Amino acid sequence: MSKKTLIILAIPIVLFTAVPFALPESIESIGGFQEVLSRTIKDLPEFFKEIRQGFINALEQIWSWIKTIWSSYIRPFFQNIWQKTKDFFLREYERRKSSAEEEFVRDKEQLKEKVKSLIIKIPLSLWAKIKGLFK
Repeated sequence: MSKKTLIILAIPIVLFTAVPFALPESIESIGGFQEVLSRTIKDLPEFFKEIRQGFINALEQIWSWIKTIWSSYIRPFFQNIWQKTKDFFLREYERRKSSAEEEFVRDKEQLKEKVKSLIIKIPLSLWAKIKGLFK
């Protein structure tokens, strides 16, 4: 519920609990009614402060409860999962590290050979093009 709804609901409750339901007997009793009504209206801010403070206390208790559940159950559960996942990937890394290094060295040698063969072919084809220009 919104604040506005709570205020609208609270005002009649406060008024009906503070004001007697009997019809006034005389003019003097109407003045008493006005006095009770004015005291009730003056007490409304204090009433809403108490409601607000009760709401804040309830939220603080809920937050404390959530923190306790998080630190007791949820966080250790995810830490356990994270630790197992991390250990798995570290083992895989160590297992594959040597083979990856060997494969890297093989690929490096293959690239060197390929580059050498291309370097040899480039001047030959370049010279053939130059010869073709003068024919």
